[in-house]
Amino acid sequence: MEKMAPAEFNAFIFHHLTRHQYAVVDRLNVFLAPWVKSAPMVPLVPNELRSDADNLPALLAIDPEADWFPGLLEEFAVSYQRGYPPPFLNLLVVPENVNPKLLVKHLTDRLIIHFPRGKGYLRYFDPKNFVHFKRILWPNQLQSLYGPIAQWTIYFDKRWITELEPGVTEYVPQYWAVKDEQFAALDRLRVLNQALFYWREGLGRPWGSLDEFRVYASLADDITIQEQRAQPDERDETIVGAVGSQFPKDFRFNPNQLQ
Repeated sequence: MEKMAPAEFNAFIFHHLTRHQYAVVDRLNVFLAPWVKSAPMVPLVPNELRSDADNLPALLAIDPEADWFPGLLEEFAVSYQRGYPPPFLNLLVVPENVNPKLLVKHLTDRLIIHFPRGKGYLRYFDPKNFVHFKRILWPNQLQSLYGPIAQWTIYFDKRWITELEPGVTEYVPQYWAVKDEQFAALDRLRVLNQALFYWREGLGRPWGSLDEFRVYASLADDITIQEQRAQPDERDETIVGAVGSQFPKDFRFNPNQLQ
């Protein structure tokens, strides 16, 4: 895909940002540019992680009339021209009647995921994790993650991709929890994503779609489970190498493979 000219990109990113109401910002990935200092970011800090508050994400209301907004557009443009990831990787479409304070509470609560044997920190705002949720979570659990959010846009594989809410209206749990096997799948994502990175390199092209990615991810996850059971004492790097060596070079994605 050819790179857009500066004027074309500026028009694209302005339209893209302003069709969303909010961004979830990983504050570890933004530099102390002037727009960052003046933008009204609301930190998302669960009680369990108060001691690590500065490293947690924040919610930012997209406001094209704000004095900091041109600086944000400039950073997007510079990042694009240099081939860097954009300043933030999550954008949200939220109905007008949603109370911003309730949205902050919802997104804060979702940072802690519960499972039968405990709880853990879920970096749902990392696109490399988010793309797996449709595969791991049940539809009503995924709806519980979205809550009041109608559309969730992520920057993944060097492009913006929008995922709609599942549309589940019944039996949506308020308590943010998963089963043990689901938490184990989430816990494997660190290793799995490293293996999938090498698999993508083997393809020599971007993922054709999220559907294709998820079929590969499911296959790689099965291999990861087998390798972790066969080599329970090995380091992650060894498991990644073992999974990567089993890249299915003759594999062809077929939409019929989707469940």
